[in-house]
Amino acid sequence: MTEAVVFDMDSVLNDSGAHHRAAWQALLEEIGEEPVHPEPWRLTIGRPNDEAVPLLINRRLSDYV
Repeated sequence: MTEAVVFDMDSVLNDSGAHHRAAWQALLEEIGEEPVHPEPWRLTIGRPNDEAVPLLINRRLSDYV
């Protein structure tokens, strides 16, 4: 008998990419940073925020905290 099932729905049943791109762009605009990459959200794919944000802004997080 099956006890559990795991669904990885992001990008399979639900495409949240547009929402992620808009959120990263809003962050960059809010802190007044220019993207360091022509498609900055590509730097964030598969990364936790504490790794993704420094890549987006080319600075350590502690510079903003």
